[in-house]
Amino acid sequence: MLREVWYRNPLFYYREVAEATSEIRVVYDGGYLRKRNISAERHALAYFRGRNWRSIVVQQFGATEFRSGSKGAIANYPIWSFGDDDEVLEEFCRSNIADDLDFCFEDEIPAEHRPIPGQEHRVVVTDLPPVVQYKAFYEYLGDLQKEFPDTILQMHGTYSPSTGFKNGLRAFDIDVRSITANNDLFLPNGMRILSNQYEQIPDHWLRLFGFTAEELAGDARLRTLFSIKCLEFASRNYDEDATIRRLGRIGKKKRHDPSVFLVPDADFRLPGRVSGNPIAGKAKPQVGDRYLCNTCTLQLKCDFYREGMVCSVPGSEPQKMAEMFGSRSPSKIIDGLSNLMAIQSRRLEHALEAEEDRDDRGIDPEVSKLVKDVFSQATTLAKLIDPGLAGGKVNVNINNGSPAIGAAAVGTASPRELMVAVFAELESRGIAREDITDDMIKGLLTGMAEGNGRQAIEGIVIKKKDEGLI
Repeated sequence: MLREVWYRNPLFYYREVAEATSEIRVVYDGGYLRKRNISAERHALAYFRGRNWRSIVVQQFGATEFRSGSKGAIANYPIWSFGDDDEVLEEFCRSNIADDLDFCFEDEIPAEHRPIPGQEHRVVVTDLPPVVQYKAFYEYLGDLQKEFPDTILQMHGTYSPSTGFKNGLRAFDIDVRSITANNDLFLPNGMRILSNQYEQIPDHWLRLFGFTAEELAGDARLRTLFSIKCLEFASRNYDEDATIRRLGRIGKKKRHDPSVFLVPDADFRLPGRVSGNPIAGKAKPQVGDRYLCNTCTLQLKCDFYREGMVCSVPGSEPQKMAEMFGSRSPSKIIDGLSNLMAIQSRRLEHALEAEEDRDDRGIDPEVSKLVKDVFSQATTLAKLIDPGLAGGKVNVNINNGSPAIGAAAVGTASPRELMVAVFAELESRGIAREDITDDMIKGLLTGMAEGNGRQAIEGIVIKKKDEGLI
């Protein structure tokens, strides 16, 4: 999917934006311009003359866009701030306010606040919360974007481009200069490189964009230019798994064919998946590698690395999970596995009861297979929740409400004992077996991993009681 990267408040790096992009896209905070008595439109006309450019000014009442070839505003987009009613955001995504012609020409609304007929369906999300504490919110934005693919959902004010890329948002803006001025920079895979890591930047990224590590270390302008080129490249190729270093090799010589990259950097598109080992050199995976990108010791050598994602290297355990659930997001896979386990656990409970009732008292092979399936899913779930378990024996403990899934002892119990323990734990909390729901099983498996299993189950029980279902 093609994403739009916009460059925020670029008064001190607009030349780099113009040099590194095929279409110039800039965003300003309204207050930033007012303090400097600058017009976004006049600034673009003066410094981007002869180029295709777009400029958005975000203010409290909305986001106004100006564009090359047009005089005055061409759009007034709605904004939604974190903390506002979710239903308002969903309604903005569902329908384009510019389709309401009465609203577009409402005299009581100031002209600069009114949507303009024919403007694209764009919604700007502002006042963004911290990424680490609010991952669920950004995944919610990604889900909205997926539900309304024709809407351009744009994050305003982020400092984490990987958050926009990995959640599938169609647009976001970032202040590159403020990051590169602190000696950091970005790679096309979403990784943020710190000043003491320049020598670890994969050589093929440097050659692709025409830089050396020494140049980047010594010049903030070049770091800005390099980062913009990387972001533009990622905006077109982030979802592609391709062994970049193998593109354009001539014969047995391990070098790039320069003709591969003669197109403008911003327009370069990978030719689908390129076969070959995505990991450079002869590096060998360590215990726990090839599971989560952020904890893998091979991340700087791997072309398939994506910040915050699970491994997609062929043959890795998460690769099949990613294909099954259509996502490399750990939380999406955890949620999918939890749902699957809840269903399988319910089936297993009935199968175990049926096996006990059999006259011959023999072991049903189908039950054994189901037990192994559930145990395998529990093991994978535990590894995703706690990456430290990857590569070793996984122990998952369900014990007296202790938040220990993924942190201690399923390995000491048989798969059958594990599933019995799931229902025993729920029953110990005063829930009758006939009242146990799939949501409760899921809440136990995932909630306890985060240390709030009891609250998760109690919340579901209260809800069920309020609905008269228990």
